[in-house]
Amino acid sequence: PTINSSNPLSARSNCSGYSPYPVSSETSPSAKRKNWNFKNSWSASPLPTQGKGHGGKPERANGTNVLLQAYISQLKLEGFALMADMVYVTQSAARLLRAIFEIVLHREWAQLADKCLTLCKMIDRRMWQSMSPLRQFRKMPEEIVKKIEKKNFPWERLYDLEANEIGELIRVPKLGKTIYKYVHQFPKLELSTHIQPITRSTLRVELTITPDFQWDEKIHGQSEAFWILVEDVDSEVILHHEYFLLKAKYCQDDHLVKFFVPVFEPLPPQYFLRIVSDRWIGAETQLPVSFRHLILPEKNLPPTELLDLQPLPISALREPNFEGLYMDKFPQFNPIQTQVFNAVYNSEDNVFVGAPTGSGKTTIAEFAVLRMLQQNPHGRVVYLVSRDSLAELVFMDWHQKFGLTSGLQGRQAD
Repeated sequence: PTINSSNPLSARSNCSGYSPYPVSSETSPSAKRKNWNFKNSWSASPLPTQGKGHGGKPERANGTNVLLQAYISQLKLEGFALMADMVYVTQSAARLLRAIFEIVLHREWAQLADKCLTLCKMIDRRMWQSMSPLRQFRKMPEEIVKKIEKKNFPWERLYDLEANEIGELIRVPKLGKTIYKYVHQFPKLELSTHIQPITRSTLRVELTITPDFQWDEKIHGQSEAFWILVEDVDSEVILHHEYFLLKAKYCQDDHLVKFFVPVFEPLPPQYFLRIVSDRWIGAETQLPVSFRHLILPEKNLPPTELLDLQPLPISALREPNFEGLYMDKFPQFNPIQTQVFNAVYNSEDNVFVGAPTGSGKTTIAEFAVLRMLQQNPHGRVVYLVSRDSLAELVFMDWHQKFGLTSGLQGRQAD
């Protein structure tokens, strides 16, 4: 999962789809070395273009890698054989790398997934990652882009400059407004998060995505696609990923995305949340999610202590019809029923009751049914059990208890 950028290209070049592709003398690396000097812009060394296969012949991967780099660099090739080979290699390069990206994404390999997606976008855009993102705008004059690239001015700082300042930077004042417009049309998203521990091993994340760029339908179309990625503290494992589609009609709105991520002990200092454009090179936002003030739930929650309370009589229901349901069974509620009675019968709060078998939990559920009959006679009750046989027993009991006396109708779901 931490292999370098050349490995995805080698995997692509060695796939069965390129098995008929011969490495001719024209397409061999040695034939091009005098005129072609490709350097991978996001690595210190060029992509592999040298090496021998079986029988001392050049490997197929080397030839396809050279042609792919020529395609990305927009080099003009001479000779029919080279042009035909270029079409053959590049026709399916993006498709195969997309497949590799999907594979490594589902294997949760963070660094390799990032490199594969970047390769896909470089092939689609026919530009290297180190080039200015402004090259992705077709109407942008190339000589102006070259001036910006020669300045080595950080791309992020262009957002802080006014139109006249950009014009002064490149010494072409009249183009300041044009460049300013393109800079602010480049997809950029602002992120904010709220995290909440659900258990000691699960976090609930609420991610707010705010578009921070000017939408132009001619450039962005009807929608822009992004990948939401949550990575571990070492940026090696993808803990969560999902596809996010930003539509043109909602480009001014905040978007709330909710999901769950695992958390492990010992608690790491932070996770990294990234949102990456599916087609724009350099359109990426990263947000560290700090766990400094995160407090996880206790490992083993202590059970609620059973209080020594005076058992409640049936008359606590304060309704003669309800009291008649239990009068013939028992005169008072047991200790567990007594302790939870007020929370279930006299409030709308959510309640979880965990108690041993035979402790009267069904009667506690009936407290909630009786409250609904009091407060909302036309309401609906859903009762879930683990076995069909048990569901049938409860249904028959409640049909006699509530259906005949209170008019509550019910049915047993399949």
